Amino acid sequence: LEIAKYMSINDYQPTLDLCQRTLDDLGTLDYQDAKAIAAISYQFIACCIQLKRYEAGKRQIDIILSIQQPASFNWFKAHELYLNLCLHTQQYDTASDIYNAVTKHRKFKFLPTSVKEVWNIYQAWLYLLSQVGWISSSHWDHLPASRFRASRFINDMNVFSKDKKGLNIPILVIYILL
Repeated sequence: LEIAKYMSINDYQPTLDLCQRTLDDLGTLDYQDAKAIAAISYQFIACCIQLKRYEAGKRQIDIILSIQQPASFNWFKAHELYLNLCLHTQQYDTASDIYNAVTKHRKFKFLPTSVKEVWNIYQAWLYLLSQVGWISSSHWDHLPASRFRASRFINDMNVFSKDKKGLNIPILVIYILL
């Protein structure tokens, strides 16, 4: 609850400190609850991104991925945060590789629509980055994401296009830029 309190007011430093203490406490337990560690880690990583502490965020992503079942919901979420971190650190080729590995996974199609729409937004940003030459063609051209179409992108946004704040803003911005 305290983490939610600080996150709701965008106070990232106290949230980060609280997450670190909580993760340390969880680490002392005999039983490692991967879901609890992941839940706290997501907030930790979000704070690291906001505070530009990318190396700490990457270390936590590595921890999450090492304890998650491949293709679980938390596995997909950890990769989403990893891709986001890569975008913030201008590791665009790595972000493209993450995008393509995750969206090619056979269980990706079973994710909720709202989760897949977040990945569609990432695809649009990655496509734009590829068009301005910030993603090398060796990481992009031969992959399914390279067949991006702006009109299909906007038409496929069923959940977030109804949202008048939140993720509708990035959808509109990327559409205008494209």
